[in-house]
Formats: sequence, structure tokens, C-alpha cells
Amino acid sequence: MSIVKKNIPIASLSAVAEILKTKPRTMRMYEERGLLPGGHEKEKKLYSLEEIDRIMLVHYLATHERINANGIRFILKLLDWGITQEAKEALFKEAQELIEKESMAEIKEGDL
Repeated sequence: MSIVKKNIPIASLSAVAEILKTKPRTMRMYEERGLLPGGHEKEKKLYSLEEIDRIMLVHYLATHERINANGIRFILKLLDWGITQEAKEALFKEAQELIEKESMAEIKEGDL
């Protein structure tokens, strides 16, 4: 049992963009296309760790796999229909590792 509650809203859209090393505008584009988890009833939307995992997957699918918004919505729907929590976490972890790997490759290329 984890002491970290993954469903508590903690991060703003701009903070999530910083975590993913992208621009807030990219996050707003995902939001406009209905790809981000539902907002919270507050002045400023905050996202939980669970939602950040999902946003990371959206970002990975859009930028690295070049899947369009309709395809991403379909994939998210499939995830909601019956994939186990363990399988979801494995998928999110793999997406995170691939994003980190590509980010490190970009840093190394920039150093040349």
C-alpha cells in the first residue's frame, strides 16, 4: 500500500508541460481537443499524479507515435474499457521511459 495518494490534484497545466518538457500551448491544444482528463471545479485546473500519467501517454502518442486526436481518443477509450491497473501502469511507465530516452538524445545532440 502506497502512502502517496495519486488522485489528489496537485499540478497546474503549465507544471505538467514543464514535466513533459513541452510548451503550455501544447497542453492547451490537447485540452481543446478533449484529450486531457476532465478539469476540476476550481479557478485553476490542477491534475493528479494519475491524470499526469494519462497526459504523459497522450503526449507520447501525439508527439512520438504521431497519432491524431481521434486515434488518441479511441486508445484512451480502450484503456477505460477494461485494461487492468497493472497494465495501465506498465503502459504509462513505458511511455515515460521512451519520452525520457528521446529527451536525453535531444540534449546530447544539442551539445555537439
